[in-house]
Order: sequence, then structure tokens, then C-alpha cells
Amino acid sequence: MSKILKEHDVCLYIDSDAIFHRLDLPMEWLLNYWQLYPDSNSLGLAVDPDNDFNKDRFHKLYLNTGFIIAQNNPTTYKIFDAWQKCPDDGEPYPECTQFRLNAPGQPTDQGGFGTFVR
Repeated sequence: MSKILKEHDVCLYIDSDAIFHRLDLPMEWLLNYWQLYPDSNSLGLAVDPDNDFNKDRFHKLYLNTGFIIAQNNPTTYKIFDAWQKCPDDGEPYPECTQFRLNAPGQPTDQGGFGTFVR
């Protein structure tokens, strides 16, 4: 997403299993409705359903990384950089290595992002 975003103001990432119920609504209208403004937001992600298995170790609901609206600003690149480095050994999040490999009931990219980066 970082590479694509360098050439655009906004980038939308969506998993292949996502469903849009209202194809008649323009994306610009949705950005305004969700209050995702370029001067105050870097990323927009949906919150997972309120179930215990959708919570991180701090009991906060995960943000669903299967639908991301990213705005082209310096903060977005800092977040993406931290997210990419998350499962590496050492800094910035030594405990994030637990999300390096997929295990039953444990999200990898979403787990690292939700538990440490956000």
C-alpha cells in the first residue's frame, strides 16, 4: 500500500471476501460520512464484531485489516513502517514476534497491528 499511496491521495485496500451493500454511494460521500478527513486521519479501518476472540491482550477489539482506507500523509507511512517491522526480532515491539506465524485462532497481520501498532 505504501508504494501505491505515493502516487495517490488515498488508497483503498479490501479483502476479496468483502461485500458492498450500497454500490450507489460514492466513496467521497462515505469518507465524509465516516469523518475520515485528510487533515485529521491517516487510516480508516472497521472495528471487528464484539466477541472475545476478536480482542487483543488488552481486551480492545481488533481493527479489521481486511478493509483499509489510507491517506497519503507522513503519519500513514510511520504507521505502515511500524506495522511492517512489528513481527521482526527486537524493536519496536519485541513481543510482536508471536504474530509472525499463523496459528489457530491467532491473527497475524491483524493481531500485530491491533495489539501493538495502533
